[in-house]
Amino acid sequence: MGSSPWVKWYWSDWRSDPKLRMCSLAARGLWAEMLALMQEAAPCGHLLISGRAPTDAQLAVLAGAPSEQIPGLLGELESAGVFSRTREGVIYSRRMVRDEKKAREARKNGKCGGNPSLRKQDKISSSVNPHDKGADKAQKPEARSQKPEETTSAVSPRVALDVIEEKLREAANLQNDPSPGLLVVGPILGLIEAGADLDRDILPVVRAKSKGRKIRSWAFFIDAVREAMGARTAAASVPLKADDPPVDWEMFMGLWARSKIWPQRLGPPPGFGGCRAPPEVLARHGYAAAA
Repeated sequence: MGSSPWVKWYWSDWRSDPKLRMCSLAARGLWAEMLALMQEAAPCGHLLISGRAPTDAQLAVLAGAPSEQIPGLLGELESAGVFSRTREGVIYSRRMVRDEKKAREARKNGKCGGNPSLRKQDKISSSVNPHDKGADKAQKPEARSQKPEETTSAVSPRVALDVIEEKLREAANLQNDPSPGLLVVGPILGLIEAGADLDRDILPVVRAKSKGRKIRSWAFFIDAVREAMGARTAAASVPLKADDPPVDWEMFMGLWARSKIWPQRLGPPPGFGGCRAPPEVLARHGYAAAA
C-alpha cells in the first residue's frame, strides 16, 4: 500500500505538462488510471500489483479499457516521455517517486523534532536572545513553481511542437487535413528524443511514404524512420573489433532506458534497425531482435 491514501493534485501542472499534452485524450485517461494504481503500489510510484508488473491485458481490466488499445496508448505515453522504466522494465512516475522520497524525509525529520538544521539554529537563538511568540501570523500559501517539470528551454514547448507539426504536414502534403491524430506529434517527438534527426531521418521518410496514402497518425512512420536512422547510424559507427574490450550491453541498455543515451560506436540504438545488442539482451528489455 502506498504511503498515503491521498496526494496533492495541481490541476495547472496536469494541464501545462507539455509531454502529457502531446498525447491523446485516451492516453491521458489511461495515465490517470495508472497514477491511481501507482499511488497504492509498493514502492510508491511504480506500476506494480502485489509486487508484479501487470500485463497489458491485466492493465486493461484495471483501467476499464479495451485490451487492444493498451499497447498503443502505452506506446504513445512512452514516446512522449510521460513515464520512465526501471532496469527491469517496470513503469514508474518520476514525480511520484520524488514526492514520496520528500515525504519520507519529512516524516523522518518530524519524528526527530523537525529539520535538524532548523532545530540547531533555534536552540542557539533562544539561548542567546529568548523572545516570546507574539501574535499568531497568517499562514503563507505553499510556495511552488507553476512551470512544467523538466522544461528548461527558453522557447515555449508549444511553439516548438507547432513548428514540428507544420514541417510534418508540409512533407506529407497534409496542410489542411483535419484528422485529429495529426495534431498529436508525440510519436515523432519520441523519435527525436531518441536521436532521430527531423530533417535527415524523419521528413524524407514522411515525404516518401505519404505518397498515395491516407495518413491519420504520425505513428504510421515510426518503423520506417527507425530503419532509416538505423541505416544512417550503422554507416557512421565504428565496427567493433575482435580485440575490443567486451561490451557491457546490460549497462548500456539501462542507460538507454533511463536517458536515451547510446554510444555511437555501438551502432544503432535499441528499437532501431541494425542494433548490435545480442537478441537475448534486447528481449530482456522488451525489444525485438534487430533485423
